[in-house]
Amino acid sequence: MVTGYETSEKSVRRYRGKLSPGDYEAAEHEAVARAPVEDVGTGADLDEPEAVVDGSWDGFGPKDKAALHGKLDAALDAVSVSPDDVVGLRVSTYQSLTKDADGDAHIHDLYAVKLQVRTKELAPAWPVVQPAPPATIVRSIRPGGTLARADKVTVVLPDTQIGYRFFIDDQTFDPFHDEAAMDVALQVVAEVKPDRVIFLGDFLDLPAFGRYEQEQAFAATTQKSVDRGHRYLASIRAVAPDAEIDVLEGNHDRRLQNMIVNNAKAAFGLRQAMDVSGWPVLSVPFLCNFADLEVNYAEGYPAGQLWINNNLRVIHGTKVRSNASTAAAVVHDDDVSTIFGHIHRVETQYLTRSNRSGGRTLVAHTPGCLCRIDGAVPSVKGSTDLLGRAVESFENWQQGLSVIHYEEGDGGFAIESLFIDTFRGHKIRYNGKIYTPGGN
Repeated sequence: MVTGYETSEKSVRRYRGKLSPGDYEAAEHEAVARAPVEDVGTGADLDEPEAVVDGSWDGFGPKDKAALHGKLDAALDAVSVSPDDVVGLRVSTYQSLTKDADGDAHIHDLYAVKLQVRTKELAPAWPVVQPAPPATIVRSIRPGGTLARADKVTVVLPDTQIGYRFFIDDQTFDPFHDEAAMDVALQVVAEVKPDRVIFLGDFLDLPAFGRYEQEQAFAATTQKSVDRGHRYLASIRAVAPDAEIDVLEGNHDRRLQNMIVNNAKAAFGLRQAMDVSGWPVLSVPFLCNFADLEVNYAEGYPAGQLWINNNLRVIHGTKVRSNASTAAAVVHDDDVSTIFGHIHRVETQYLTRSNRSGGRTLVAHTPGCLCRIDGAVPSVKGSTDLLGRAVESFENWQQGLSVIHYEEGDGGFAIESLFIDTFRGHKIRYNGKIYTPGGN
């Protein structure tokens, strides 16, 4: 029951006076709810929604008042409003006309009561995505001082596509990224101690922000993906403390910005208070805490690019061709040697062209991927069963990474493609060593 509120008899007479001026004193005033002073808000505090109850006005007595209170209770229950949130009451009167069986018209005096209630702030039922917590980095020390070598070295790590499906029935997460492949890649970085590490794009998968088919299992996985991305970058920083680390934006990383532009333009470009030069808070580099790890972000997919030296560029890529011909398409269409990702395959194509100085050789190379290749990554050829779990299937994808030796400026370069033998324990054979997941 609604307690602490009574309809003033004087206000009732005034409203009835509007209908029968000859019998009641007319006055244009609203009925006032009597309540303790501390429970009644001001006009500025009154917001919709309003619970509305209609009923007959004639013979408004104790029984009618009890019926009114019952209807008010029902109206409050219908909109899930507590009586404690009621801050005002308004009564209005009007008339309706009906005809009886003989066709005679009858005018009925009716009233309406509106309860004004406080609105409540809405919040999502799940935790809001927050920036990844900073990781503690234990920087390794190179034994014997700086490694002497003629060339610079860059390690290129292709599409990790860090992401998950979450299954409510057993509360488990199924990753898109391949932890074993990422582990052996980390071991190679630790061994090589490169001058630079480049992530080739699609660092995060962000399936919940994509324009393709949405799965229930994508919900509530973004925070875990952000945190895992930060920790992997921290592990790279720990084994390569002096290296320049760059993350190139891919089409999957771009999904977050595209979602904001298409659905929440007011949130585009928002930064932390008093931080006019930092990354927008709804961006991959901010959420993954790139700044704490001294990691650079090359945004602007598909136009974004990096250069290893003047003769070798790095892009995420847009082309996809069948029959291992994507690298051939890139080297023929682009008049520059290029390392690219996007297709999850290992391909290399060289092309020699004649020019006035005699000729030059170009190369297009893609090192594969570090995500799973067993159907876990959502794709146009993948699918799920009736419980939302990925169906095992193997596309023409391969895992790997690349080590680039190069001279700075206008010098030359050499590309070493390191194949990850996925089906034989995720092994890498490099420089006379075998790297296995969990190895030292």
